[in-house]
Amino acid sequence: LKGAGELEGRTPSEVNVLDSLPGCKEQKLHWDYDPGLIECLPNGRPKPCSAIMAMQPGTRLCVYDEAKKAVVKVALGPGDILVFDGDVAHYGAWYATRNTRMHVYLDVAMVPREEDVTWFERW
Repeated sequence: LKGAGELEGRTPSEVNVLDSLPGCKEQKLHWDYDPGLIECLPNGRPKPCSAIMAMQPGTRLCVYDEAKKAVVKVALGPGDILVFDGDVAHYGAWYATRNTRMHVYLDVAMVPREEDVTWFERW
């Protein structure tokens, strides 16, 4: 993440290993950060982000594409890392077989994040 410039103005914080069991249900569409606070950031300030690193083949994240008004399923292979802005709505996919991946928050000082809080509405 550092080599790709993703840590400029951001601080990695809570890291979680996500372990989905066979037959798990997909998550509800949500945001990891308060999207209302992110839209108030001054121009040029980095947004907080989240990153998912696949540890197994078949890892997926469902991301809402605002331009298409549709969900896009992003497939990741072992070692792939998907970084997405904190104001991007997304949800974890269901899995037919066990899937393990890592998730890290990339915080910014101007957008506080409460631990174990998820936003299900934009405002």
